[in-house]
Amino acid sequence: MYEISGQMRNDEPVAIDNTSVVVTLYSGPDESGIVRRCRNVSPSAHTLAPGQSSAFKFTDDALNFGDVGSYRLQAQARRLESGVASDLPGRSQRPGR
Repeated sequence: MYEISGQMRNDEPVAIDNTSVVVTLYSGPDESGIVRRCRNVSPSAHTLAPGQSSAFKFTDDALNFGDVGSYRLQAQARRLESGVASDLPGRSQRPGR
């Protein structure tokens, strides 16, 4: 089983909703490897106030640690301003092993 867990934090000055984390797993040491999985996971809270965090967890029972060379996390959300939602560009994180 392969598992990634972490925290999604709202660094925006306004609340965000429709939060998600796109998890992409690669066979190689970077994004030049074969994509093994790409999945959207939701943090426990779907709306975050400025500075608030929420936990997320990705699991895949079909993969083992040795099957994945690297992974990329991309946070996505909608920004809430005066009751109007607007999409935020995704923010990526490429952790080392």
